[in-house]
Amino acid sequence: MLTRRVLDRTLLDRTLLNRALLDRQMLLRRHDVKALAAIEHLVGMQSQTPLSPYVGLWTRLRGFRHEDLAGLLTDRSAVRIVLMRGTIHLVSADDCLALRPVVQPLLDRLLRTSYGRRLGGVDLGEVASAARALMEERPLSFAELDELLGERWPGHDALAQAVRAAVPLVQVPPRGVWGASGQAWHVPAESWLGRPLGDGSAAGDMVLRYLRAFGPASVKDMQVWSGLTGLRSVVKGLDLVAYRDENGGASACWSSRPATPPRATSASWGRTLGVETLSVAVDAQASPDRVFAVLTDWPRHHEWMVLTRAWVVAGDGRSRGSRLAASTGVGPLSFVDTMDVTGWRPPHEVEVRHTGRVIRGIGRFHVLPRPDGGSRIIWEENLHLPLGLAGRIGWRIAGPVSAVFLRLSLRRLAALALRG
Repeated sequence: MLTRRVLDRTLLDRTLLNRALLDRQMLLRRHDVKALAAIEHLVGMQSQTPLSPYVGLWTRLRGFRHEDLAGLLTDRSAVRIVLMRGTIHLVSADDCLALRPVVQPLLDRLLRTSYGRRLGGVDLGEVASAARALMEERPLSFAELDELLGERWPGHDALAQAVRAAVPLVQVPPRGVWGASGQAWHVPAESWLGRPLGDGSAAGDMVLRYLRAFGPASVKDMQVWSGLTGLRSVVKGLDLVAYRDENGGASACWSSRPATPPRATSASWGRTLGVETLSVAVDAQASPDRVFAVLTDWPRHHEWMVLTRAWVVAGDGRSRGSRLAASTGVGPLSFVDTMDVTGWRPPHEVEVRHTGRVIRGIGRFHVLPRPDGGSRIIWEENLHLPLGLAGRIGWRIAGPVSAVFLRLSLRRLAALALRG
């Protein structure tokens, strides 16, 4: 059996956990990822409200259009089905078949606690078989199921709920299709997709994928998300890296597999609430302690930051209230950026406020631990640019160019931290 490795030296406080969650949920920047890949990365999307996944995907994906998801539903690449917590989720066809048997114990439990007395004396297996035969003829609503099954089992008003628990039911289009409307009609998943269900052995894979999509989590977190119980035994059989939380407990577990969203390096730029935004991220093999030490050694910035040298103006440079300066550019085309250190949380975050004539705003470096002992470095800038409208127009060119140089700088930082 594989065992967990506990790295007591790494503490994860609430801020880091929240940051990791946003990163793994693909919410720090928009990504160049296909809609189906994003849905699978997230292990499905809540879809009790049929159109809510459209907003969720638009938030995460660059260039997403509602036709992208509508097409997945109509060509049966994705479906809406009861899964985690007994609620409707949008998932890929593959995940539907693999995950639905895993949550069967949850659905059995919910049926017993909510409808057990109302279904007394009913053979649930026979009800499920009869319902399958009816839905092979045409999709049915729950009201229609109750009416048709009630002819054979009169006096019972929860027969459709029994079918919901016992049979994997897909809500078929036009339900969930943007611009269309329709009642919730149901068909067995195997019939809709033309493939059989999995064997229910994917619980371990589900937990690993949950960790990749949601970040460090306790067993309790996993059980709240899934609605399942008894996941501690599943976790014990997985190769996980465990970090200690801010309360001193080794309860925040990370998968040992690659945990970042689709690419190891990413960048985005844009405008949010009147502020020009820039965000770049890379992965480093060096530990957070090592990366942070090199990152905040200001006189060494010229070794990794493109066309930039930095120095300490006031204070020690390693605490809030310190003042820094940096010169960027070549000869007469250079400018000086002055900064106040406004946040200092080694080895995970440093924040500065730009106070120069050219650049004003907030800059942040985040250094997040990775399961393999390395780091994920995120460089964010939220800037108020000069020259008004001209500055905003210029940002359309400067933003993408700046992202290239920032990403190159972070790669050089990662290499320098590894060399020592």
